Amino acid sequence: MLAQFPNLEELRVCEADVVYPDDRIPRSIDATMIAKSCPKIRVIELDGSDELSPDYSVDGYDETWPLRVMAALPDESGFKALRLTSTGYPPALRESWVRAAVERHEINLETVEISVSIISPATRAILKTCQGLVNFKVESSFDLEDANGSTPWVCKGLQQLCLKVKVRLSMPTYLSSMSSVKVYKPYYLRLPTKGPPSREVVVFGQLENFYEQIGNLTQLRRLELYFQRGVDLEESFGSDADAVAEETIEVLDWSSSDYYSDDSFPRAYRRDHKKTYMDFISFPAMLSLGDVSKKRPGFLHLFSKLNKLECLAGDMNVRSYENRLTVGKREVEWMMEHWVSL
Repeated sequence: MLAQFPNLEELRVCEADVVYPDDRIPRSIDATMIAKSCPKIRVIELDGSDELSPDYSVDGYDETWPLRVMAALPDESGFKALRLTSTGYPPALRESWVRAAVERHEINLETVEISVSIISPATRAILKTCQGLVNFKVESSFDLEDANGSTPWVCKGLQQLCLKVKVRLSMPTYLSSMSSVKVYKPYYLRLPTKGPPSREVVVFGQLENFYEQIGNLTQLRRLELYFQRGVDLEESFGSDADAVAEETIEVLDWSSSDYYSDDSFPRAYRRDHKKTYMDFISFPAMLSLGDVSKKRPGFLHLFSKLNKLECLAGDMNVRSYENRLTVGKREVEWMMEHWVSL
């Protein structure tokens, strides 16, 4: 059928709400044939199913065909946009698949929106390859470690950025009744005389690099970041990790609507066997200028070049416990001076 439309520029495929094997596009699809028949394709959108029929497996079918079509299209096609939305439970998009798809379109590709599972190095590959990127949105976790590296992001014209970032910080916990356990305290609760744990030094170095990458995106108009914490109980509590795990529960999944307040701000719930703690979520030291006297880091100054920023969204709440202790008049005045379009 596609061979009848050699001038086709936009290919949009929408699957049914509940998908059976006969409804899905088979893995045997000839992506090269599609690219040869429709060499002028500039936009591919796959609006996939949110639910697979429980009576069937997905063996023999996959949702990677848009990437294979992109890889087969000629360089001069002027490919502009790739949008992949939820498709049930396909395999995560691998770095090699993504790199093969975007490398030949690194100048022309302007929009990438991926709501299917994609591994973190594949997300990194897009940011470090696609020079013409204007709108970038990925809903899968992007490891903080992959945001760093010797190769900077090349998408200097990026105007909209949406990422969910996984930060491997030790878990702040409040266990006053368990004095035998060595409790980790976050940087904003420690006394100036207490030095940071070595792991925290590494993570804050990675955060600084990540914030600096964003700060160099001078055309950015919308910045939307979501925080996902990776917790290592053994690292935080050593030999007492098992005991703490039995006594302490901390909700770390912000995706469920159960963890959102009425005004749509995500909150974290921490609970030991006596008390429950509730807090808003925020990125560590992102909105603070720091305090040398208290040995508190702050990275707000790294965003001074974002003078076109119009919207700051996601887990940036100034009402978080951290920001209530670290963000004040000085930071507000800085934002008013540098983020005039916000």
